[in-house]
Amino acid sequence: ATYESVLFHQQQQIKEVQRDEALQLPKDLDYLTLRDVSLSYEVREKLQFSRPETIGAASRIPGVTPAAIINLLRFVKTSQQRQMA
Repeated sequence: ATYESVLFHQQQQIKEVQRDEALQLPKDLDYLTLRDVSLSYEVREKLQFSRPETIGAASRIPGVTPAAIINLLRFVKTSQQRQMA
C-alpha cells in the first residue's frame, strides 16, 4: 500500500512512452547542449552518437534509462506545443 501511488505513476509513464513510441525526434536536436531537460551527460552522449529518429528507437539504446526517455519525451512534446502556439 505504501508504494501503490508510485507504481501507478510508473505505469502511467510506461503507457505514455508506449503511446508515443513513434514520436519523431527533431533531426537537428543537439543533445549535448539541451536545456530544460534532465539528462545525464552519459545519456546525452549516447543520444548524440546514435541520433535516434523516434522515442522508441531512443528507448532501445543500451544505457539510456527509462527516466531519461520520459524526460526526453516530455521535452520534445513541450517543444512541439510551443512551436505550434
